Order: sequence, then structure tokens, then C-alpha cells
Amino acid sequence: MIVPDAEAIATIAGEDHYSWVDAIAFAEDYSDGVNSDYRLMTRAEALAIFNNVALVEQLTLDFSNVFWTVEEFDVSNAWLYSLTIEDLSYADKASTHEVALPVRKVNFYGLPLIESEFGGGLVYDVVAATREVKIIAKWSDVIHSYKYDWDTAIHNYPSGVGGVYFIALPTRAEALKIFGNSYLVALAGLPVDENYWTSE
Repeated sequence: MIVPDAEAIATIAGEDHYSWVDAIAFAEDYSDGVNSDYRLMTRAEALAIFNNVALVEQLTLDFSNVFWTVEEFDVSNAWLYSLTIEDLSYADKASTHEVALPVRKVNFYGLPLIESEFGGGLVYDVVAATREVKIIAKWSDVIHSYKYDWDTAIHNYPSGVGGVYFIALPTRAEALKIFGNSYLVALAGLPVDENYWTSE
């Protein structure tokens, strides 16, 4: 996860506070002069960034500020993070104006982690210890999108999508990482009103 440094943040052009829609647009339009694949952070990323005391000090972030995330709470509200109360809350997307902090996420190959397709799917995790990139298939590419009992589902893989073989159902931990990121769920087109099997 890459956050602009204190010097870059100090020179970011634009208003100080934005509605949620304008914050998303501002972050997506931001460029550091080399990279332009910025966006607002997810809730999980906000927790990782702002719970890192050393990083917050390096960024010289104003503790009176509240930061939008890319994720919605419901039709009218979106999630945000307050440095003052050190927690996530939500607020009206249109009438509330808060800070937009552009971030970008890359894998070991310098490619955008969530937004870009990788090996026939979307990247949802990179395991640093093994340099392993984990991907999920887009729902529109899944050949067998109808329902199974667990025993049938667990034996339905590997399944080829776009010449790539997906070798397993997700573990519980992997499912939490996937479905806990509503931005990724939206990009992958995963139905949110369905139940999903895990491999456990």
C-alpha cells in the first residue's frame, strides 16, 4: 500500500474537503507525476494506514481531519475514518465534506493490485513471504455459476477461465478478505445476495 509522502500531500492540489463522490473523483484523477493509478482507500486499508503510528507521523497528517474511504455503507452513506476518534464511522455522502487521501496498491511486479486483471482474474492478496499472488475470477467469466452442494462444489475445481486454472475454493480467511472488500466485490461483479462455499 503506497501513500503519498508528507511533501506530496502538502502539494496536492484541490479543495481540503470533498463530498464522497467528489473525493473519489479527486483521488482517481491524482497523479504523482509518474503513477496515475490512485484511488481512495478501503476500510481495511484505512485501518492499516492509520493504526501505523510511525507512518501517520511521517505523513504529518492532521489529527482533526476525517478521511473518506472508497466503500459505501448504504445508498445514502459512505464509510470514513477519523484520526480523532481512531475509528471507522459513516456519514452522508452528499452533504458531508471530508478529506480525500489518494493511495495506490501494487504487487511485486509493479502492477496495480486490485484494479487490474492478473492471470484471468482480479488480484485480492499478495503473500509477501512466498511472493504469491492470489486472484479470483470475475463472476461474468465463471463457467459454472449455478449452485452446488458442498461435496460437488469442492470437486468442481480446477476450473479453467480464460486459459487460467483456479485450483480451489477460498478458505474462510480468504473469503473474509474477498467479501470484506466491497470495492473488490463490485469490480468482480460477485452477487452479494448469495451464499458461498469455502474449502473448509
